[in-house]
Amino acid sequence: MRFLVRVTLEGEGHEIVEATNGAAALEQATQSPPDLVVTDLMMPVMNGRELIDRLRSNPQTASVPIIILSAKRQPSARRRRRRARQAVPSRRIDRARARPRQNGGSRMKRLATGVPELDLVLGGGILPGSLVVLAGGPGTGKTILAQQICFAAATRERKAIYYTTLVEPHTKLVSYLESFDFFDREALEERVEFIHLGDALLEERGQDGEPLSAVIAEIVRVCFESKPTLVVIDSAKSLRDFVDPVALRKVIYDLSRKVAHTRSAILLLGEYSPEELGSSPEFSLADGIVELAYEAREPVDRRWLRMRKLRGSAHLGGKHSFVIAPSGITVYPRLETIPPPPYTQGMCAGWRSTVSASSCSQLASSSGSPPTRARSQA
Repeated sequence: MRFLVRVTLEGEGHEIVEATNGAAALEQATQSPPDLVVTDLMMPVMNGRELIDRLRSNPQTASVPIIILSAKRQPSARRRRRRARQAVPSRRIDRARARPRQNGGSRMKRLATGVPELDLVLGGGILPGSLVVLAGGPGTGKTILAQQICFAAATRERKAIYYTTLVEPHTKLVSYLESFDFFDREALEERVEFIHLGDALLEERGQDGEPLSAVIAEIVRVCFESKPTLVVIDSAKSLRDFVDPVALRKVIYDLSRKVAHTRSAILLLGEYSPEELGSSPEFSLADGIVELAYEAREPVDRRWLRMRKLRGSAHLGGKHSFVIAPSGITVYPRLETIPPPPYTQGMCAGWRSTVSASSCSQLASSSGSPPTRARSQA
């Protein structure tokens, strides 16, 4: 709470002076009367009520406005809520007429990825404020997928921020992007912004002495100033080179907790092995894990993705094949994981509808592999 108040007021151009307890706040306010006091009720040494009484009794601070921000509930507030609940007549819910919730029970508007079939696999898209990890080895398509999502989701009002750590320079990344249809050079800086974190990573400890605090401060500052719809960190695994696993867990927790207040979704990219998916701190704190893989087999190599974890969403399980083409990434969901439309409940249980109009000419087989021609559904 203190962090949010400080960031909000500093963003408006105010100078902030913090105190760790009520007695220290009283001493600072007496020596130099502020324009505004923001206090909690539950504080050590001197609580908020006593602080307010002292400030009001001092002629120097009697007229200073005071805002109380506290999680402590007042008895009068509880009584008011109890009386309000008793005044509302109860209504019986007609279960037959009640509309079921979709997307695994969540009504929150989701972030479209720009890949309709991937949105279907995700249960509707990416939840705002969530932390999702794209994990896979080299050449699996993590960077292409993340950049395709950036160009699809970014707007002038809420852009996408793409942070790079110890990867290729931005000129090299942009030169590779130019071969894809989703790339828009005019959108650079205006809707999609690339930022290098190299200098911040070299500052192993910030002013507060915490590891990678300079990186966290930079990302949080940008998120509160521009409120991006999406934040990408490529590669998040390189952060392990600067901190131990315990410190990395705290870094990721602080990042996701602070950025979540801006409703910005976070994508962490990393070349993680299947063994690391069950032990690394990135995955225990993540809301979603998308595993991408590349299988070399004859006569045609295959790429696939699967949802290892996705909170708050009714996602489609199993391996879903995808291809990388000039248009970008196209996903082919496994047909047996797609629920049939309501009007087909009495038909053959093995029947499955097509994914979307764009994929009617390239339906996936039951194994999830993209075929070379359309197949009839019977």
